[in-house]
Amino acid sequence: MPGAFGISGVQSLVLVVSVLLLVSTLAFAGTSPAEDPYTEVYLTDGEDLDLGPAEGTQTMATGADSTVSLTIENHEGDPTDYRTVVRLQRVENGTVLGSERLDNFSVSLASEEIGVYERSLNPTMTGERLRLQVLVYKGGTEGEIDADSADLGLRLWVDTTAEGST
Repeated sequence: MPGAFGISGVQSLVLVVSVLLLVSTLAFAGTSPAEDPYTEVYLTDGEDLDLGPAEGTQTMATGADSTVSLTIENHEGDPTDYRTVVRLQRVENGTVLGSERLDNFSVSLASEEIGVYERSLNPTMTGERLRLQVLVYKGGTEGEIDADSADLGLRLWVDTTAEGST
């Protein structure tokens, strides 16, 4: 039996439920975070490391410090501890044949804080097309260094030569 506006009780019920769903959806969207939490990590060159073109191989000399700047941006929504490991690897056909740790350090960043860390790297391994790998672990806890368990990773291909050679 139609009501005062020519709609039935079932239609009125559907209309009320639809309005309630719309209001709850809008309330949920208004209280949800705008984006998922994340951490951003990138390398920039210091004056001693020639980063060159993005597609090319970079150069470093053994026996001389090469400076890189590692930037970590915390967009996790909470203070976060980070542990960073930098290593140089000789890789052939996807297999790591040799590796040396060049640096490791831990930092704590507040939410939305950006940290820039200048690091001096002094490789002893020489060769062409070696992989400079930067691994970042959230939580900053001690433990086994494993690229598969790293939260973030960067790599840069480098050639290393003995200091003074061309």
